[in-house]
Amino acid sequence: MDMSSLRSRFDGEFGLPGSEIYSEGRRIWYPPARKREPLAVIRPAGTDDVVNVVKWARREGLRLSPRSGGHSFDGFPVQPGTILLDLSQLSYSHLSADGILQVQPGAQALSLANALSPQGRALPTGDCGSVALGGLLAGGGFGYASRQMGLTIDSVIEAIVVTGEGNVVRASDRENQDLFWACRGGGGTAGIVTEFMVRSFPVDQVTAFSMTWAWDSVRDAILAFDEAITTAPRSFDLKLKIRTTGKERFLDFASSGPPGCVPGTPIVEMSGQYLGDRAEAEAFLDPLLDHAGVSNAEVNEESYFNAMLDLMPLPTLDDTAPETLRPVRVASDYMDMAMDRLFAEEIVGYIDCLQNSPDFWGGCLLIEPCDGAVGDVPVGSTAYPHRNNRLLLQWELIHPINQSDVEIALLDQFLTNTRQKLAPRLKNDRYLNYAGARLYCT
Repeated sequence: MDMSSLRSRFDGEFGLPGSEIYSEGRRIWYPPARKREPLAVIRPAGTDDVVNVVKWARREGLRLSPRSGGHSFDGFPVQPGTILLDLSQLSYSHLSADGILQVQPGAQALSLANALSPQGRALPTGDCGSVALGGLLAGGGFGYASRQMGLTIDSVIEAIVVTGEGNVVRASDRENQDLFWACRGGGGTAGIVTEFMVRSFPVDQVTAFSMTWAWDSVRDAILAFDEAITTAPRSFDLKLKIRTTGKERFLDFASSGPPGCVPGTPIVEMSGQYLGDRAEAEAFLDPLLDHAGVSNAEVNEESYFNAMLDLMPLPTLDDTAPETLRPVRVASDYMDMAMDRLFAEEIVGYIDCLQNSPDFWGGCLLIEPCDGAVGDVPVGSTAYPHRNNRLLLQWELIHPINQSDVEIALLDQFLTNTRQKLAPRLKNDRYLNYAGARLYCT
């Protein structure tokens, strides 16, 4: 690998194994995935650098693997035998007077919210502050505002793309339409985007809320969540998370669970936001807050940025994860049906096994809506194909630190059995940004 021909016309940074740039570039969220070793890390300073890297890699016969630099649960871009193209320095953003955001792929969700919120604007970017925009747009982009604003990709109006030949092209609904289609939800396989033009949304006050339900009321929580999604307006969005706790069953083996939990008992949390003030939100919140199964609740009328801080699912999701995290298998399913009591029983059985069975090590289920404005966009108009759905399920199964093939197969079969029980309700679809079957943190 001869990098001398690239260095002479490159303004960015290089990192070979052992260097600080190399270590930073391949540092991803889950510690177990940090042992993958690319050939080198290249950190471009702009579009011209990306063009030169692409042309150089073609001449050298080397594979490029771009990453935007966000937390990347499983770190798929960090692969052996490749040149890791770290786009984290391409993080510029600028909001024009008409609400159009010019932004590079390395810009992260929390920093964007911090910049946009004082100007009364927002993007539907999700609840993980360290997600970079390039990776988010590669798969779709869900957030607490998606019922009202749609996916993040639905707000993209133009992209600057470096093709596999090293050409720079502009993609929009007016030119290079096929490429524009692929840039929105196509997994980042059609080219390397170095700049997006994205439509932002006006947002004033946000009412953020979270509530914890007692475990013996989990069935009621599931049905109440479904009812809220059915009856509330699009400006009301929420997620349901059911997670195991205890020193041997929690994601972080240095902890027994989040504050306020009863270690060894699953925690049931409903959290979300209403795009409006608290008085308006109470009409939709009160039926949930008044339920006898709610053990703790917090409601705050605040800025969009502060709401994002309050709604992060885990404190570590705003930074690189600690070394004490266990590896996790992540998979996903879509539903277009309502959740009934039989569905709730299967979910309770799934979590109960993860919490109490000696064969398992804990886990979580996240349920979030994917209806509303997401379904307003016609199927086929972007590379994201899952428009006609109601709910998105994210399964998380914790692995032991030193996992064996037998243990991995056990987890895989357990999730397969659960999916088979729910098969009449589940669609045979997977969300690209929530890793699919047989993708592990190894």
